[in-house]
Amino acid sequence: MFWKIISRFSLLLLLPFVVGMVNYWVDRDQILRDDTVVEMVNAIQAGNNICGVEYIDDRTFQKLLIQQQNETPDVLILGSSRTLGIDKSCFPNQSFFNHSVTNANLEDFLAIVHLYEEVQSLPDTILLGLDQWLLNDAIQRTNWMPLSTDYLNMNEQLGFSYDWSIWATRWNYYKNYWSELFSTVSFLNGIQKPTSQKWEITTSSECEKDIKFADGSRRRNVSHIHRGKSHVERTAKDYVIQSKDEQFNQLSANKKKQLEQLIFYLKQKGVHLILYIPPYHPITYEGFMNHPSFKGMPLATLFYQELAKKYKLQVIGASNPKTIGANFDHFYDATHLQNWALNPIIQRGIKKE
Repeated sequence: MFWKIISRFSLLLLLPFVVGMVNYWVDRDQILRDDTVVEMVNAIQAGNNICGVEYIDDRTFQKLLIQQQNETPDVLILGSSRTLGIDKSCFPNQSFFNHSVTNANLEDFLAIVHLYEEVQSLPDTILLGLDQWLLNDAIQRTNWMPLSTDYLNMNEQLGFSYDWSIWATRWNYYKNYWSELFSTVSFLNGIQKPTSQKWEITTSSECEKDIKFADGSRRRNVSHIHRGKSHVERTAKDYVIQSKDEQFNQLSANKKKQLEQLIFYLKQKGVHLILYIPPYHPITYEGFMNHPSFKGMPLATLFYQELAKKYKLQVIGASNPKTIGANFDHFYDATHLQNWALNPIIQRGIKKE
Protein backbone atom coordinates (compact mmCIF):
# COMPACT_ATOMS: atom_id res chain seq x y z
CA MET A 1 0.00 0.00 0.00
CA PHE A 2 2.80 2.36 0.95
CA TRP A 3 4.62 1.81 -2.36
CA LYS A 4 1.41 2.27 -4.33
CA ILE A 5 0.96 5.68 -2.73
CA ILE A 6 4.59 6.56 -3.45
CA SER A 7 4.33 5.43 -7.08
CA ARG A 8 1.12 7.42 -7.66
CA PHE A 9 2.62 10.48 -6.01
CA SER A 10 5.74 10.12 -8.18
CA LEU A 11 3.54 9.87 -11.27
CA LEU A 12 1.78 13.08 -10.29
CA LEU A 13 5.15 14.80 -10.03
CA LEU A 14 6.40 13.29 -13.27
CA LEU A 15 3.46 14.42 -15.42
CA PRO A 16 4.07 18.19 -15.02
CA PHE A 17 7.77 17.59 -15.66
CA VAL A 18 7.04 15.77 -18.91
CA VAL A 19 4.52 18.40 -20.01
CA GLY A 20 6.97 21.23 -19.25
CA MET A 21 9.87 19.50 -20.97
CA VAL A 22 7.89 18.77 -24.14
CA ASN A 23 6.44 22.28 -24.28
CA TYR A 24 9.87 23.85 -23.82
CA TRP A 25 11.62 21.82 -26.48
CA VAL A 26 8.76 21.88 -29.00
CA ASP A 27 7.89 25.55 -28.23
CA ARG A 28 5.22 25.44 -30.90
CA ASP A 29 4.44 29.16 -30.81
CA GLN A 30 8.09 30.10 -30.18
CA ILE A 31 7.55 32.04 -26.96
CA LEU A 32 9.48 29.91 -24.47
CA ARG A 33 12.94 29.87 -26.09
CA ASP A 34 15.01 32.42 -28.02
CA ASP A 35 16.41 30.04 -30.65
CA THR A 36 14.09 31.19 -33.43
CA VAL A 37 14.59 34.85 -32.57
CA VAL A 38 18.37 34.43 -32.76
CA GLU A 39 18.07 32.82 -36.20
CA MET A 40 15.84 35.65 -37.41
CA VAL A 41 18.21 38.31 -36.05
CA ASN A 42 21.12 36.68 -37.87
CA ALA A 43 19.10 36.59 -41.09
CA ILE A 44 18.18 40.28 -40.88
CA GLN A 45 21.77 41.22 -39.97
CA ALA A 46 22.91 39.44 -43.13
CA GLY A 47 20.55 41.61 -45.21
CA ASN A 48 17.91 38.95 -45.81
CA ASN A 49 14.12 39.02 -45.56
CA ILE A 50 12.07 36.52 -43.56
CA CYS A 51 8.96 35.08 -45.21
CA GLY A 52 6.28 33.45 -43.07
CA VAL A 53 6.75 35.23 -39.74
CA GLU A 54 3.54 34.75 -37.77
CA TYR A 55 4.86 34.95 -34.21
CA ILE A 56 7.98 36.63 -32.91
CA ASP A 57 9.10 37.99 -29.55
CA ASP A 58 9.44 41.57 -30.80
CA ARG A 59 11.29 42.84 -27.77
CA THR A 60 13.92 40.11 -27.58
CA PHE A 61 14.36 40.47 -31.34
CA GLN A 62 15.00 44.22 -31.07
CA LYS A 63 17.40 43.83 -28.14
CA LEU A 64 19.52 41.12 -29.78
CA LEU A 65 19.55 43.01 -33.07
CA ILE A 66 20.80 46.26 -31.52
CA GLN A 67 23.43 44.43 -29.51
CA GLN A 68 24.80 42.82 -32.69
CA GLN A 69 24.71 45.89 -34.95
CA ASN A 70 28.04 47.20 -36.20
CA GLU A 71 26.84 50.79 -36.44
CA THR A 72 23.80 52.91 -35.70
CA PRO A 73 21.44 53.56 -38.65
CA ASP A 74 20.86 57.19 -39.64
CA VAL A 75 17.10 56.81 -39.14
CA LEU A 76 15.08 54.78 -36.65
CA ILE A 77 11.34 54.18 -36.45
CA LEU A 78 9.84 53.63 -33.00
CA GLY A 79 6.17 52.74 -32.87
CA SER A 80 3.56 50.01 -32.92
CA SER A 81 2.34 47.67 -35.66
CA ARG A 82 0.78 50.77 -37.20
CA THR A 83 4.27 52.04 -38.13
CA LEU A 84 5.72 48.62 -39.04
CA GLY A 85 4.90 49.27 -42.69
CA ILE A 86 7.22 52.29 -42.95
CA ASP A 87 10.22 51.27 -45.05
CA LYS A 88 13.55 52.68 -46.19
CA SER A 89 12.02 54.27 -49.32
CA CYS A 90 10.84 57.12 -47.09
CA PHE A 91 14.42 58.07 -46.26
CA PRO A 92 16.51 57.68 -49.44
CA ASN A 93 20.31 57.82 -49.21
CA GLN A 94 20.19 57.18 -45.45
CA SER A 95 20.72 53.97 -43.48
CA PHE A 96 17.44 52.97 -41.88
CA PHE A 97 15.85 50.50 -39.49
CA ASN A 98 12.27 50.09 -38.31
CA HIS A 99 12.22 49.06 -34.63
CA SER A 100 8.41 49.15 -34.28
CA VAL A 101 6.87 46.45 -32.09
CA THR A 102 3.33 45.10 -31.90
CA ASN A 103 1.17 46.63 -29.15
CA ALA A 104 3.79 49.26 -28.39
CA ASN A 105 4.20 50.89 -24.99
CA LEU A 106 6.08 54.00 -23.94
CA GLU A 107 8.37 51.64 -22.02
CA ASP A 108 9.49 50.15 -25.36
CA PHE A 109 10.58 53.58 -26.62
CA LEU A 110 12.66 54.32 -23.54
CA ALA A 111 14.28 50.88 -23.57
CA ILE A 112 15.29 50.97 -27.25
CA VAL A 113 16.76 54.46 -26.91
CA HIS A 114 18.77 53.25 -23.90
CA LEU A 115 20.00 50.19 -25.80
CA TYR A 116 21.34 52.38 -28.61
CA GLU A 117 23.14 54.67 -26.21
CA GLU A 118 24.59 51.74 -24.31
CA VAL A 119 25.66 49.60 -27.28
CA GLN A 120 26.14 52.07 -30.12
CA SER A 121 25.12 55.72 -30.31
CA LEU A 122 21.93 57.62 -31.01
CA PRO A 123 20.81 58.03 -34.64
CA ASP A 124 20.50 61.30 -36.53
CA THR A 125 16.71 60.95 -36.86
CA ILE A 126 13.96 59.16 -34.94
CA LEU A 127 10.35 58.97 -36.10
CA LEU A 128 8.05 58.36 -33.12
CA GLY A 129 4.71 56.70 -33.86
CA LEU A 130 2.38 58.16 -31.27
CA ASP A 131 -0.68 56.02 -30.66
CA GLN A 132 -3.16 57.56 -28.22
CA TRP A 133 -3.06 54.48 -26.01
CA LEU A 134 0.53 55.32 -25.02
CA LEU A 135 -1.01 57.73 -22.51
CA ASN A 136 -3.63 55.30 -21.22
CA ASP A 137 -2.77 54.24 -17.66
CA ALA A 138 -5.36 51.45 -17.70
CA ILE A 139 -3.26 49.36 -20.09
CA GLN A 140 -1.13 46.92 -18.10
CA ARG A 141 0.75 44.91 -20.72
CA THR A 142 3.60 42.54 -19.94
CA ASN A 143 4.98 42.23 -23.48
CA TRP A 144 7.78 44.75 -22.85
CA MET A 145 9.31 42.75 -19.98
CA PRO A 146 12.30 41.50 -22.05
CA LEU A 147 13.31 45.18 -22.19
CA SER A 148 12.49 45.97 -18.54
CA THR A 149 16.08 46.52 -17.36
CA ASP A 150 16.76 48.90 -20.24
CA TYR A 151 13.50 50.72 -19.52
CA LEU A 152 14.41 51.18 -15.84
CA ASN A 153 17.86 52.50 -16.73
CA MET A 154 16.46 55.01 -19.22
CA ASN A 155 13.67 56.02 -16.86
CA GLU A 156 16.29 56.83 -14.22
CA GLN A 157 18.43 58.62 -16.79
CA LEU A 158 15.48 60.88 -17.57
CA GLY A 159 15.35 61.88 -13.90
CA PHE A 160 12.48 59.72 -12.66
CA SER A 161 12.50 57.68 -9.46
CA TYR A 162 12.55 53.88 -9.53
CA ASP A 163 9.37 52.44 -11.05
CA TRP A 164 8.20 50.04 -8.33
CA SER A 165 5.12 49.07 -10.33
CA ILE A 166 7.41 46.96 -12.52
CA TRP A 167 7.36 44.16 -9.95
CA ALA A 168 3.65 43.53 -10.42
CA THR A 169 4.17 43.52 -14.19
CA ARG A 170 7.08 41.09 -13.87
CA TRP A 171 4.98 38.80 -11.70
CA ASN A 172 2.25 38.69 -14.36
CA TYR A 173 4.82 38.16 -17.11
CA TYR A 174 6.46 35.18 -15.44
CA LYS A 175 3.09 33.82 -14.36
CA ASN A 176 2.06 33.76 -18.02
CA TYR A 177 5.37 32.15 -18.97
CA TRP A 178 5.00 29.33 -16.45
CA SER A 179 1.36 28.86 -17.41
CA GLU A 180 2.42 28.36 -21.02
CA LEU A 181 5.29 26.08 -20.01
CA PHE A 182 2.96 23.69 -18.14
CA SER A 183 -0.08 24.12 -20.39
CA THR A 184 -1.73 20.81 -21.26
CA VAL A 185 -3.35 22.45 -24.31
CA SER A 186 0.08 23.47 -25.64
CA PHE A 187 1.36 19.98 -24.81
CA LEU A 188 -1.38 18.26 -26.85
CA ASN A 189 -1.05 20.76 -29.72
CA GLY A 190 2.72 20.29 -29.72
CA ILE A 191 2.41 16.53 -30.03
CA GLN A 192 -0.19 16.70 -32.80
CA LYS A 193 1.45 19.54 -34.75
CA PRO A 194 4.96 20.39 -33.49
CA THR A 195 5.44 23.45 -35.70
CA SER A 196 2.86 26.23 -35.90
CA GLN A 197 4.71 28.45 -38.35
CA LYS A 198 7.00 27.70 -41.25
CA TRP A 199 9.26 30.58 -42.16
CA GLU A 200 12.14 30.88 -44.56
CA ILE A 201 15.05 33.20 -45.18
CA THR A 202 14.96 34.84 -48.59
CA THR A 203 16.39 37.72 -50.60
CA SER A 204 13.12 38.06 -52.51
CA SER A 205 10.26 40.37 -51.59
CA GLU A 206 7.78 37.94 -53.14
CA CYS A 207 5.95 36.30 -50.26
CA GLU A 208 2.25 35.58 -49.78
CA LYS A 209 2.69 35.22 -46.01
CA ASP A 210 3.71 37.88 -43.49
CA ILE A 211 7.19 39.09 -44.44
CA LYS A 212 9.74 40.94 -42.34
CA PHE A 213 12.16 42.88 -44.51
CA ALA A 214 15.85 43.47 -43.90
CA ASP A 215 15.09 47.11 -42.96
CA GLY A 216 12.81 45.96 -40.11
CA SER A 217 9.55 46.84 -41.87
CA ARG A 218 6.73 44.35 -42.33
CA ARG A 219 4.09 43.51 -44.92
CA ARG A 220 1.09 41.44 -43.86
CA ASN A 221 0.06 38.29 -45.69
CA VAL A 222 -1.85 38.52 -48.96
CA SER A 223 -5.14 37.19 -47.56
CA HIS A 224 -5.00 39.79 -44.77
CA ILE A 225 -4.37 42.87 -46.89
CA HIS A 226 -6.78 41.85 -49.66
CA ARG A 227 -9.90 41.29 -47.60
CA GLY A 228 -13.14 42.47 -49.11
CA LYS A 229 -14.44 45.95 -48.40
CA SER A 230 -17.43 44.64 -46.43
CA HIS A 231 -15.14 42.55 -44.20
CA VAL A 232 -12.89 45.55 -43.47
CA GLU A 233 -15.90 47.74 -42.68
CA ARG A 234 -17.24 45.09 -40.31
CA THR A 235 -13.92 44.84 -38.45
CA ALA A 236 -13.79 48.65 -38.29
CA LYS A 237 -17.19 48.70 -36.55
CA ASP A 238 -16.33 45.79 -34.24
CA TYR A 239 -13.09 47.42 -33.14
CA VAL A 240 -14.97 50.31 -31.54
CA ILE A 241 -16.92 47.84 -29.40
CA GLN A 242 -14.10 45.41 -28.64
CA SER A 243 -10.95 47.46 -28.18
CA LYS A 244 -9.97 48.52 -24.65
CA ASP A 245 -6.78 50.36 -25.67
CA GLU A 246 -8.56 53.56 -26.63
CA GLN A 247 -11.10 53.47 -23.81
CA PHE A 248 -9.87 56.18 -21.45
CA ASN A 249 -11.11 59.63 -20.52
CA GLN A 250 -8.02 61.23 -19.03
CA LEU A 251 -4.31 61.13 -19.75
CA SER A 252 -1.73 59.51 -17.50
CA ALA A 253 0.20 62.33 -15.81
CA ASN A 254 3.27 60.13 -15.41
CA LYS A 255 3.31 58.95 -19.02
CA LYS A 256 2.92 62.53 -20.23
CA LYS A 257 6.00 63.50 -18.21
CA GLN A 258 7.93 60.47 -19.47
CA LEU A 259 7.19 61.22 -23.11
CA GLU A 260 8.05 64.89 -22.76
CA GLN A 261 11.28 64.10 -20.92
CA LEU A 262 12.23 61.61 -23.61
CA ILE A 263 11.65 64.20 -26.33
CA PHE A 264 13.58 66.84 -24.37
CA TYR A 265 16.46 64.40 -23.80
CA LEU A 266 16.70 63.41 -27.46
CA LYS A 267 16.54 67.04 -28.58
CA GLN A 268 19.40 67.86 -26.20
CA LYS A 269 21.40 65.01 -27.73
CA GLY A 270 20.93 66.52 -31.18
CA VAL A 271 18.49 63.91 -32.51
CA HIS A 272 16.11 65.14 -35.20
CA LEU A 273 12.60 64.05 -34.14
CA ILE A 274 9.53 63.52 -36.29
CA LEU A 275 6.15 62.75 -34.70
CA TYR A 276 3.70 60.54 -36.57
CA ILE A 277 0.07 60.16 -35.48
CA PRO A 278 -1.49 57.12 -37.23
CA PRO A 279 -5.04 57.43 -38.59
CA TYR A 280 -7.99 55.13 -37.93
CA HIS A 281 -10.39 53.70 -40.46
CA PRO A 282 -13.13 56.33 -41.13
CA ILE A 283 -15.82 54.13 -39.54
CA THR A 284 -13.66 53.45 -36.48
CA TYR A 285 -12.72 57.10 -36.02
CA GLU A 286 -16.35 58.22 -36.28
CA GLY A 287 -17.34 55.56 -33.75
CA PHE A 288 -14.70 56.79 -31.29
CA MET A 289 -15.69 60.42 -31.62
CA ASN A 290 -19.38 59.63 -31.01
CA HIS A 291 -18.82 57.47 -27.93
CA PRO A 292 -18.32 58.84 -24.37
CA SER A 293 -15.76 56.15 -23.46
CA PHE A 294 -13.08 57.52 -25.78
CA LYS A 295 -12.73 61.12 -24.60
CA GLY A 296 -9.03 60.58 -23.91
CA MET A 297 -8.20 60.16 -27.60
CA PRO A 298 -8.59 63.81 -28.69
CA LEU A 299 -6.86 64.84 -25.46
CA ALA A 300 -3.86 62.67 -26.38
CA THR A 301 -3.75 64.11 -29.89
CA LEU A 302 -3.89 67.64 -28.49
CA PHE A 303 -1.04 66.84 -26.10
CA TYR A 304 1.10 65.48 -28.95
CA GLN A 305 0.44 68.64 -30.96
CA GLU A 306 1.36 70.81 -27.96
CA LEU A 307 4.64 68.91 -27.56
CA ALA A 308 5.39 69.42 -31.25
CA LYS A 309 4.78 73.15 -30.95
CA LYS A 310 6.81 73.48 -27.74
CA TYR A 311 9.84 71.63 -29.09
CA LYS A 312 9.44 72.75 -32.71
CA LEU A 313 8.84 69.26 -34.08
CA GLN A 314 7.20 68.21 -37.30
CA VAL A 315 3.95 66.26 -37.04
CA ILE A 316 2.90 63.88 -39.80
CA GLY A 317 -0.50 62.18 -39.90
CA ALA A 318 -3.64 62.51 -37.77
CA SER A 319 -6.17 60.26 -36.07
CA ASN A 320 -8.85 61.63 -38.36
CA PRO A 321 -8.25 59.96 -41.75
CA LYS A 322 -9.93 62.82 -43.62
CA THR A 323 -7.22 65.20 -42.41
CA ILE A 324 -4.60 63.32 -44.41
CA GLY A 325 -6.81 62.23 -47.31
CA ALA A 326 -7.10 58.58 -46.26
CA ASN A 327 -10.30 56.77 -47.25
CA PHE A 328 -11.89 53.32 -46.88
CA ASP A 329 -9.62 51.74 -49.52
CA HIS A 330 -6.44 52.77 -47.71
CA PHE A 331 -7.04 50.44 -44.72
CA TYR A 332 -6.90 46.67 -44.37
CA ASP A 333 -8.54 46.80 -40.92
CA ALA A 334 -9.68 49.30 -38.27
CA THR A 335 -6.23 50.65 -37.38
CA HIS A 336 -3.73 49.77 -40.12
CA LEU A 337 -3.03 51.51 -43.38
CA GLN A 338 -1.96 49.51 -46.38
CA ASN A 339 1.80 49.85 -46.89
CA TRP A 340 1.21 51.44 -50.29
CA ALA A 341 -0.87 54.15 -48.58
CA LEU A 342 1.29 54.60 -45.46
CA ASN A 343 4.67 55.24 -47.07
CA PRO A 344 3.50 58.06 -49.40
CA ILE A 345 1.97 59.82 -46.35
CA ILE A 346 5.35 59.70 -44.61
CA GLN A 347 7.19 60.75 -47.77
CA ARG A 348 4.90 63.74 -48.38
CA GLY A 349 5.20 64.79 -44.75
CA ILE A 350 9.00 64.70 -44.85
CA LYS A 351 9.13 66.74 -48.08
CA LYS A 352 7.02 69.47 -46.45
CA GLU A 353 9.50 69.81 -43.60
